[in-house]
Amino acid sequence: MIDLPIHQYVTISPGAVHDDVQRGAWFAIQPNIGAIWGGHVMLENGAIYRNVPLNLLSIGRNDSPYHSPHDLQIWDCYHEEARAHEYNYLRGLNTISRSNGSSAPFFGSYLFTIIPKADSFSRHLDQAKEFVVSVVANTGRIVIRATNELMFCDKSIAPLPTVWPKGLRRQMSMPSVEGLEAHKMTTHL
Repeated sequence: MIDLPIHQYVTISPGAVHDDVQRGAWFAIQPNIGAIWGGHVMLENGAIYRNVPLNLLSIGRNDSPYHSPHDLQIWDCYHEEARAHEYNYLRGLNTISRSNGSSAPFFGSYLFTIIPKADSFSRHLDQAKEFVVSVVANTGRIVIRATNELMFCDKSIAPLPTVWPKGLRRQMSMPSVEGLEAHKMTTHL
């Protein structure tokens, strides 16, 4: 279980925890290996409900349409060791999330980033990912995308993006000062 940087007030779809719509505060996110992320929520009546599928939560909305887990999360969770962090620079920025092919891109707002650690993917730079959690503008639904599956809109440095970036290189290695120094020492001996 991972604490959110800032709790979010949510509406919970009927059938998730009760036959009727429920409201509460989403305060933690649960990694579920091989499945979707879940949310820990305190209901208005004070009850704690754990591991509510994120596709059944919406932020501040009572009438948001249903989205399948596949629409809102591309990959199943593959790690348990992670932390949630809200980057100051990204706070308040709009996002455009690539769709899974079943819908148009999602336009939304940045909430926070999930940063995996000590998993087999993060140990390889070409596979390392952070996951951005954003809220879809017109539905309030929560979207989780790897950083290569969304764009941020910052009008202070560029016009709004209209095309997905192309030609960007993956980071394949990390320079090492000690490694370079060790190499120099062996060549000068």
